[in-house]
Amino acid sequence: MKVSLRYGSKGVGIEFPQEKLVGVFAPKETSGVENARAEIKRALENPIGSKRLKDLVKSKDRIAIVIDDITRPLPSQEILPPLIDELTLLGIKEKDITIIIATGLHRKLTEQEINTLVGKEAADRIKVINHDPYDGENLVYLGQTSRASDIYINKAFLEADVKILVGDIEYHQFFGYGGGAKSIHPGIADAESVRHIHSQLDSSQARAGILKGNPLQEEVKEVAQMAKVDFILNVVLNSKREIVRAFAGDIFEAFYLGTKLVDEMYKVKVPRRVDTAVVSCGGFPRDINLYQSQKAIEAAKKIVKQEGKIILFARCQEGWGSKIFQEWMK
Repeated sequence: MKVSLRYGSKGVGIEFPQEKLVGVFAPKETSGVENARAEIKRALENPIGSKRLKDLVKSKDRIAIVIDDITRPLPSQEILPPLIDELTLLGIKEKDITIIIATGLHRKLTEQEINTLVGKEAADRIKVINHDPYDGENLVYLGQTSRASDIYINKAFLEADVKILVGDIEYHQFFGYGGGAKSIHPGIADAESVRHIHSQLDSSQARAGILKGNPLQEEVKEVAQMAKVDFILNVVLNSKREIVRAFAGDIFEAFYLGTKLVDEMYKVKVPRRVDTAVVSCGGFPRDINLYQSQKAIEAAKKIVKQEGKIILFARCQEGWGSKIFQEWMK
C-alpha cells in the first residue's frame, strides 16, 4: 500500500507491505470555509464572552496586534485585512496600529518574510515589528507570577490602548494547545522568563491536549491577566491550512471553545501500540526545523511500544532551529 506523507512544501510516497500495516491515521479532514474574509467578519461581529470591537475601541486609541511568526501555519494575510478594515471603520488611523510578530526565542523575520506573512500592501501601510526577547530597551516589567517568574513584555504591546492577539489554535506538545494567551508568553516576553516557563515541561500534565493542571498553561493564563488583553481573534485550520472556523472575543472563553473543535478534528484512536510508527509533521511550516518537528515525535511516542521505533519525515530546511536545543540534544 502506498501512503503519501507531507514533507516540506511537497510530499513523499512510501510503499508499505499490507500485512504489516496496522493502519493509516490522519486528522478528520474538515472543509475550510468558502470565504475566509467573511468568516473573520462573522467572528468579529459575534464575539464570545466579550463586547464587540466597536464597544472596546475609541477613535484615538493606539492598537497593538500580535501575530504568529513563520514557524506557525497562521494565514495572517487572510486574517489581518478584515481586522484592520474593522478598526479603520471605527476611526482608527493606520499610523496608530502596530503589528508585533511573536517570535518568542525564534529568529527575526526578514523583510521578505514579513511581506509574505502579512501581505505586502499591509506591510507597506502599517508598522510591523519583530519582537526581540533580548532587547531590554523595548521590554517593560509586568510583574512576578505565582511561580516566581519575573515577566517582561514587549513595550509597544503594553503601551497600546487596545491589545489584540491573532493566532491559530492547535496542539502543542507541552503547552497543551497553541493560540490564545501563548501569543503573549512566550510570544512577546523576555528571554529569561521564556526559558523559565519552558523549564516546567517535565511535568506529567505538560502534554498535548491538556489544559487543566498544566503548569505552563496556568502561568500563561496568569501573564495574560496581568497584561490585560482586550480581544483575541484565533482560527482553527485543517491540514491544508484553510480556515475551518474563527473564534473572537474573550481571551479565555473564545480560546477554550476553539480547543474543542481542535479535539474533534485532530484526536484519533489507534487500536494498539505498534512496533514502528512512520510520521510526518504535516509539511511546511511545521517541519521548518528540528525544534518544531519534535512535536510529531511527542505525538507518535504515545502509540509506540517500549523499545519501538519512530521514523520521522521532516525536511528541516532551517536545520536545528535553536542553538540551545541543539546543545541540549547533543
